[in-house]
Amino acid sequence: MSSMVEKGSGMSEEIALHHRIPDDERPAVEALRLALRQGTASSVRLTISDDSTQSFVVPPSTMAVLSELLDLLATTGQATVIDEDREIGLDEAAHLLSMSRAMLAHRLARGDVPHVRTDEAYRLRLSDVLAFREIETAQRRALAELGVLTDEAMRRDGG
Repeated sequence: MSSMVEKGSGMSEEIALHHRIPDDERPAVEALRLALRQGTASSVRLTISDDSTQSFVVPPSTMAVLSELLDLLATTGQATVIDEDREIGLDEAAHLLSMSRAMLAHRLARGDVPHVRTDEAYRLRLSDVLAFREIETAQRRALAELGVLTDEAMRRDGG
């Protein structure tokens, strides 16, 4: 079953396509995933049989994406495809970053995330927001690790 992500989920309808497969189709997806992963063929041919049979060679870059998609579908039964080049508004970006609109506006004013401001509206590229989220996550992880190391050193040195 395929559906557009609803506006209430924090993203515009145009941004994402969510797909959930029925449980009874998961074994077939797993078999296809394994066949593609274990195969030694240099190319994969896709055949569409209808009134006129058509056959296509799937490019390697597309195969890489399909393999990752099949991994997700086989393990979780669902996947979401997102158009990272789309522009999103302040509300959607704040939701994706798990921060308030005010905090995000402050970070935008500091130049932390590329954006365009038109009248009273902010427009951000989804790819920029996701890249910022990765950086923020890595920084939080590093700070947490530093805290653990500091605590260990304090205990070891008796301080």
